[in-house]
Amino acid sequence: PVECLVVDDYEQLLTKLLANATELAWMPPLLLTRAMRAGATVAVVSERDGSVTYRSAILVRSDSPATKVEDLRDVRAAWTDRHSAACHLVPRQHLHAAGVSFGKEMFAGSPQAACAAVADGAADVCGCVVREGAAADPAQALADVSRVYPAATSRLRVIAITEAIPPDGILFAPSVAPADAARYTDVLTELHLYAAGRSVLWDLMSATRLVRPSAG
Repeated sequence: PVECLVVDDYEQLLTKLLANATELAWMPPLLLTRAMRAGATVAVVSERDGSVTYRSAILVRSDSPATKVEDLRDVRAAWTDRHSAACHLVPRQHLHAAGVSFGKEMFAGSPQAACAAVADGAADVCGCVVREGAAADPAQALADVSRVYPAATSRLRVIAITEAIPPDGILFAPSVAPADAARYTDVLTELHLYAAGRSVLWDLMSATRLVRPSAG
């Protein structure tokens, strides 16, 4: 039997994994690094269309006068979680490097809420995860965002794509025995071989398969 645990934020997820309150946890890259330093082990990383890296699309309202990030000043930014790479840290650094100043920053709690905040005028800019292939294709980037926030195609506009982001992954808690870890890894890396597994990977993680960290 498998029990799914949903927590309120990434910090709680890290705490529960390291306390062995859960055996497996899906984490973004920066939190993944913290977990490894504290004794957790990476089981698999996400692969999307043949790439284990991904990007962040920086978004504004479709009617925003800004056509590039350098046009933004004293922006109100909507992020998801402080530990999110694609929906906070990487897009914020991208904007900062371009000289963008921040007037107000909020943490909406989810990509959907952050996108909605921009679309509804409560914020000026947000970031959202997109696949590596969207790096040179704003249309694909917006299509990827629309999987998270369906109204994106009409209410949001991509003004930049960030640099590549290291992979997210699923980790084992420190207490997981090596034999169990090997068995779980085998199951995770074979999910894409089955229709139901492919559906779960795509719907939950926008991933096409899970691979061992050394792969790719």
